[in-house]
Amino acid sequence: MQMMTKWNKLHPDHTYLHRSNFTRDALAAKKKLLSIPFTWS
Repeated sequence: MQMMTKWNKLHPDHTYLHRSNFTRDALAAKKKLLSIPFTWS
């Protein structure tokens, strides 16, 4: 819940009212970020 509260304070135009929606979107973002191929140059 702390992360959602912080998000809502930082993004007043895109606040979440329901924790389930915040959790859904956070997990989707994490999955997307972790699927990006990473290579060392």
